[in-house]
Amino acid sequence: MNSSSVNGKISAALPRDGYDIPVYGIADGSFLYIHIPAIACLIASIICAILAMVFSSIRYNLRTFYSKWSKPARLVVYLSFADGMFALFHLIDHLQMVVTRDHVRPRELCTFFSMMLLLFVLAQTLTTNFVAWTTFLAMYFDRKVSLY
Repeated sequence: MNSSSVNGKISAALPRDGYDIPVYGIADGSFLYIHIPAIACLIASIICAILAMVFSSIRYNLRTFYSKWSKPARLVVYLSFADGMFALFHLIDHLQMVVTRDHVRPRELCTFFSMMLLLFVLAQTLTTNFVAWTTFLAMYFDRKVSLY
């Protein structure tokens, strides 16, 4: 790393981007101990999301998703889809890092993964916050809470 002098003291240069920081766990041998459990958890998350969507579609007719499904049933599908897509993109990210033992390359692919992760995390967060605020406001104003 480059060093620079600040007020007579030598300090390490600030990193320009994430690619000049070594991958966490490579130097001390804990790389696989970090990524293998993460991959297992992401696979479990994908399986649970798929099961939630499949069982929801078995219980209700998919053709009537917007017309006859209740809002809570649709929210389960929305959240399952967002969680499944987040886990899928994050799984691919981890798998590439395990195979290459390096950062995700090229940078454009890393940017794509980060945008997809951000998109689906925001989808989950905003959906959950919408339900929470709706419920809170309905309870605060002493109204019947019904998501139907």
